[in-house]
Amino acid sequence: MRKLLLKLILFSLSFVHLLAQDTQTPSNLILNLPNNIDYPEESMRLTIQLPNKIQPSKEAQDLENRKTIGKKFDFNSNPFKRISSKSRYREIMQGMISKGLIPSSYDRRIINSASSPLIEPAARVVIRVYRALLQLEKNSRLRAHNIRPEDLEDMKELIDELQRQIKMFTFQPSEMQKDMDRIKEVVSKASGRGSINITGVKESDDGTTIELEISREL
Repeated sequence: MRKLLLKLILFSLSFVHLLAQDTQTPSNLILNLPNNIDYPEESMRLTIQLPNKIQPSKEAQDLENRKTIGKKFDFNSNPFKRISSKSRYREIMQGMISKGLIPSSYDRRIINSASSPLIEPAARVVIRVYRALLQLEKNSRLRAHNIRPEDLEDMKELIDELQRQIKMFTFQPSEMQKDMDRIKEVVSKASGRGSINITGVKESDDGTTIELEISREL
């Protein structure tokens, strides 16, 4: 069980390291904990040792160096070009409507038009949904709107498909993809809340040892 909980906090170790620099008072870090974890106590103590030199993980390096993924559809400069008949745009956006992410009646008309939507207005709708997801993340409202990991994968598919038009509107598809990956990570783990309390910090030649107490909110 300790190994499982340790995995849950590894993603926040960079924040813990910053907080640990202040040893005058305990620091608190909010952590999402799955509410189905069954352990006998509602709190437990862990000790983590950080070496003096910490190298970024391969996953973090790959994410930082990731280039914009290749487009799946052919594009041209015709402003009246429509969404490809192979696209899942309408299906995905109707799902976003059902989750309350598209309140605009104009955007809904674009999505539900009798013919395939024009590609540039369709890209604007994707951008507005992207911004709505960022706002939900900021306000901790992702669960309230039932945002699931597959919704973020769907958004990545449309960002990939419409990346040329998205760039035209001064947004960066690669950054949007990273944001979707981050939010996906949040919704994959956010089934409960808890906190990490730093109870002690010890410095040595080998690095820094941080003593933590994990508590789950009921």
